[in-house]
Amino acid sequence: MSSEQTDSTKSTRLFAESENEDLERDRETEEWIESAISKNSGYKAYILKCLYKLYINANSAGKYGIDWCFGHISILFPLFLIFYAQTESVSFSIPELNIFIETNWARHLIAAIVVLWLCCSPYRKSCCDGSWFEMLFNIVPIEIVMMLNLAQQNFPVFVAVGLIIIAAELLLFIRVKIKENSSRTADKVHKFDKVFFRRCTVAITAICLIPGSLYLLSRGMSAPTYQPKQDLVELHSESGGGEADDTVEANSDIYQKNQELWSCFKEKNWEKYSLQEKVAIMQLLADFETQLLRIPSININAGMIGAYTLGSYDDETNEIFINAKYLDSASAEECIGTICHEVRHSLQYQIVKSVDWNNSIFQTPYFDELRSWRENQENYKDYWADGEQKYEDQPLETDARSYEKTETAKIMSYVRD
Repeated sequence: MSSEQTDSTKSTRLFAESENEDLERDRETEEWIESAISKNSGYKAYILKCLYKLYINANSAGKYGIDWCFGHISILFPLFLIFYAQTESVSFSIPELNIFIETNWARHLIAAIVVLWLCCSPYRKSCCDGSWFEMLFNIVPIEIVMMLNLAQQNFPVFVAVGLIIIAAELLLFIRVKIKENSSRTADKVHKFDKVFFRRCTVAITAICLIPGSLYLLSRGMSAPTYQPKQDLVELHSESGGGEADDTVEANSDIYQKNQELWSCFKEKNWEKYSLQEKVAIMQLLADFETQLLRIPSININAGMIGAYTLGSYDDETNEIFINAKYLDSASAEECIGTICHEVRHSLQYQIVKSVDWNNSIFQTPYFDELRSWRENQENYKDYWADGEQKYEDQPLETDARSYEKTETAKIMSYVRD
């Protein structure tokens, strides 16, 4: 045997021994990870499983290529979406579809979309083969959430993108069905067409990533805040007024002069208005109340402010926020009551702020209620933190409810005329 043959044999043996050592090391590593997973539970086991999958993918990358590795790692994208929803303010407000989802429910919805798609989708078997189609399959939950966000940020764009996707899907479906109806097509080809259809479907839905990403990066995933559009305010103002004339002496005359505004709150008219129009009408009502009470004008905004919050007044910005879901579905009388209640809170704040508390006259029994407002503002009771009873019984809320009841009844007497 020549020296060259001897060297070749020795090199082959050394390579085989090295490969066996690598296989043995990989086997020991896998056994250690599997043992660690079995000894842990909950999120620790989940993290170890993810690391194990990453290890297997990385170890196989040399055999299958970067696309195989990246396709499997892409499972982390929808999991990151769940993490994002849990740490950021996520809500959906789509009045065109009558969809209003608060933050807590939105988080549960996103988690359900991810879990159901990844675990129960019939497309998994056709797409999850370590190719780029697996990545497209894994990001479908992200695309669904992006489309929801696109719908609330720009509904016309959402409709346009949706129609493009539906049209492409229909054309693809028709093509596959035509081939399936052909008697000369073999079962093997039918199966191929089924896989082809599903893979093309996940590829087509990726169209929404472009507009969805733009709106996600620029506006986030929080529901938009609806502010009264000036043209709508002017339109209803011209037809109804909405202002309290300073020259009118009798309050009854002030209400009578705004009869056109009150007609907007007739239930048959109120139900026809869009959410944006309702915000504009509520602004006119707030303007009427603030001028009636001689306090600064208050801006009205509507948004997703909490599942059980109808409205709130912010004394720092002098704004009233109304729950968009409540405004979209509540009766006109309930909405009038909310505005009257929150405007009264503004009056309370303005009075307490403007009083010279160093003046001894304000320490007399005559101003007991006023002092109770001041003390209450400094120690305001929260509904969730302090309980319903303490919240309802505090002086600020008692006074606001009293004004809400009497003022709403007065306005409704003109609405019903």
